[in-house]
Amino acid sequence: MSDGGRIIVALIDSAFKHHTEYNEVSADVEQRVADASGMCLEFRFDVPMPRGAIAAARLSSKWGWPVASRDEALFSDSAGNFLAASYISRQRCLVSIPYGVLELRKAGLYHLNVKAMLPDARGGVTPIGETTKKVALPVAPPWKKIEYLWPLISLCMAVVRADSSVVREEIGPLKRWLTDEYGLKPEDMRGLRLAMRNTNIGAIEPLVSRVRNRLTMLSAQELMELLFRVALYDGGVNSDELETLRVVASSCELDNTAWSKLVQRYGAV
Repeated sequence: MSDGGRIIVALIDSAFKHHTEYNEVSADVEQRVADASGMCLEFRFDVPMPRGAIAAARLSSKWGWPVASRDEALFSDSAGNFLAASYISRQRCLVSIPYGVLELRKAGLYHLNVKAMLPDARGGVTPIGETTKKVALPVAPPWKKIEYLWPLISLCMAVVRADSSVVREEIGPLKRWLTDEYGLKPEDMRGLRLAMRNTNIGAIEPLVSRVRNRLTMLSAQELMELLFRVALYDGGVNSDELETLRVVASSCELDNTAWSKLVQRYGAV
């Protein structure tokens, strides 16, 4: 989880501990992804959302019992319950529900509650509104974190391989970052090595889409910051790496001003 993601989770935990009430708001829901690994839903709110608003999504049974998470580093609040958080942009937010991370007793209909809130400078949040939708969930398969992170790992490796050269100075730091960031365990290492060695990456644009649909707490800015740091592992951002980064930025719809600042900050060629 990114630093921004951790801050979001901390704010959400604080907000829910105070049992703040939220007004019901209307939202249209579109299913962006639905496969054996999970689903990604896009919520489009009917009320104006201020800049910097965030969303917190939780699952509960029809009796109101929260659904627990199998992974403390991803999709989990401080109590160990499922939490999918994301930024709200242009009245929209994404909610990713990976089936494997859910502690479900059985398949069936569950309640997905999405709360919109605005963080303030004092570390608190102002409630905006909430909406609840029913979602059909299958029996949860085994949780395979590396498979879920595969698009992100592949995207990082696309930057590493952009100049047709892969050196130890690039692989070691990336492996350590992924391990620390996502709480990877010894049993995940074999899968991580396989993912990093995979050369069948395909086109960048759909890969970026899969990353954004799965890791909704990773903003476009944060994703680009990460990939620029990956490009720097071998000493500098060369023209081949910069071109790959440019394609990613375009796929993320990163604005030109933000892109120019990143290029300047990281001394790209």
